[in-house]
Amino acid sequence: MDFYTELENIISDMPRIGLEETGKVRLMNRTDRKYLANRNLLLKFLRLTKDEYSILVASESPVSVYSTTYWDTDDHQFYTRHHNGCRPRTKVRVRTYVDTEITFLEVKNKDNHNKTRKSRVRLASPEEMNSDDEEMFLEEKADVSLNDIHPCLRNRFSRLTLVNKAFTERLTIDFDVNFTNLETQQEAQLGNVVIMELKRSGKSDSPAFDAFIKLRIKPQGFSKYCIGTYLTNPGVKHNKFKKKEVVMRRLG
Repeated sequence: MDFYTELENIISDMPRIGLEETGKVRLMNRTDRKYLANRNLLLKFLRLTKDEYSILVASESPVSVYSTTYWDTDDHQFYTRHHNGCRPRTKVRVRTYVDTEITFLEVKNKDNHNKTRKSRVRLASPEEMNSDDEEMFLEEKADVSLNDIHPCLRNRFSRLTLVNKAFTERLTIDFDVNFTNLETQQEAQLGNVVIMELKRSGKSDSPAFDAFIKLRIKPQGFSKYCIGTYLTNPGVKHNKFKKKEVVMRRLG
């Protein structure tokens, strides 16, 4: 049985919730952690936890497709600051929810206390990045002008989003991750690698966290933009992400 058939069999009986119910998710004093796994571990994880979670459904399918374009300066300032471990640091991206055809310009800021804040503004389409509204948003949230940045990397992935019954945690599961570098034209895929991010309120009970421990899935820092750039642009700094590539190869 292939991965997609087995995935569908596991999640077919899980309850669904709509976007209107996500407001119930209470993430006070939240903690965020990312985990790397592979498809086999993901299926084991879902078998262990499927009775504890609902699936967030934005359209008809429980699996949503995302397309993201990352923007950076000519000297890759955003990438380099992350590579060098600098804080505060910023990421700028245009994200499209393919199933609903909704697009946002988003800025992610990580402060000196390792806290991440995301701001976003709606765009009419992925190509609509030329108005005064976007310019003002970027200057306020990212301290850059639209003229200072350009599209560097595009990525696409499938996402399954789970919410626990108490609405105190949300888990995103990303797979089929691929990258296209808009500067070098190189492409890369993560193959069997699965990226999971657990957002939960404080130290609330977490079936997902317990399953991670049981399956020996350890937390791993991970940036799609940085890893995608690392894999597709030989002209940028690479040292920090070599160990991450080793981990991904083992999982793949």
